[in-house]
Amino acid sequence: MNTLDLFAEHRVMTNGTRLPHRNSLLGAARRYGIDTMGSDKKETMRELILSGGPWAADQRAAILDYCACDVELLRPLLNAMAAELVSTPQRLGHAVWRGRYMGAVATMEHNGVPVDTDTLDAFNAAWLDIQDTLIADVDQAYGVYDGRTFKEDRFTG
Repeated sequence: MNTLDLFAEHRVMTNGTRLPHRNSLLGAARRYGIDTMGSDKKETMRELILSGGPWAADQRAAILDYCACDVELLRPLLNAMAAELVSTPQRLGHAVWRGRYMGAVATMEHNGVPVDTDTLDAFNAAWLDIQDTLIADVDQAYGVYDGRTFKEDRFTG
């Protein structure tokens, strides 16, 4: 079975480019002039989903509609990206290999990896302190953070 991962292909096509709409499904669609839901609505729906429920009937319906919109967006996005995807036999072959890889990654993520849960729990409990220590170490030399936020303009400037 051949699979195309349009997110991976969008990233390949735009690698090294500063995009006005970021590397996302909405960003890819906007790059090709495809109408999408607004960023605010998408963020609101993501927050609702990540809240973990339980959801009221109208919220469940809204979540299903949101997911359906993302799926329905893939057809016009594939049509818009198709010419570039098949521009050379190698290009399409590479895209298919990336799609296979993403399928394998999804399987690994679904199955999980054996983990030492005691060590993982200790790591998770200390994660914010670990991040703060790493940020402080890096920021001494580069000054690219504002608190815990990486500032791209300081990195590129």
